[in-house]
Amino acid sequence: MENAIKSDLILFRVADVPCALHCKEVKEIIRNSDDIVKIMRSAETVRGVINLRGEIVTILDLRVVFNLAVVDSDEMVVVVECEEENIGLIVNEVKDVIQHENSLQETPNVKAGALKKEFYTSVIERDNKLIPLLNLGEIFKVAVPEVEDPLVP
Repeated sequence: MENAIKSDLILFRVADVPCALHCKEVKEIIRNSDDIVKIMRSAETVRGVINLRGEIVTILDLRVVFNLAVVDSDEMVVVVECEEENIGLIVNEVKDVIQHENSLQETPNVKAGALKKEFYTSVIERDNKLIPLLNLGEIFKVAVPEVEDPLVP
């Protein structure tokens, strides 16, 4: 089943996996990931935090979330908003911003390449490839597990 949607999408790469997000979810792109401060005893998926104009933003490594091999290449941070919180996502390359006028196809019942189906909502076809449109809510549930307060008995 297809839903006709006209939408601006940002296309990027995590390791060797192409991905997409709605532009309305993206706050900004930081080309340099050198300012990330590591947090001791954080989840494996959390690379650290950055100070973004006075706001502390948690940085997630999508390669770890998606269980992908680390690729030796440049890194960028895509800052997104989900549930009124800004989170940075480590990606390897921002490819393009497109106005997607074709239909988004519902999530297939199989993995889209390396990604589990709960990590994306639908797929778009571009250059004869299927690109998953990421589901930030589900990614954050996996990537940032709730931590119990160690001081509470």
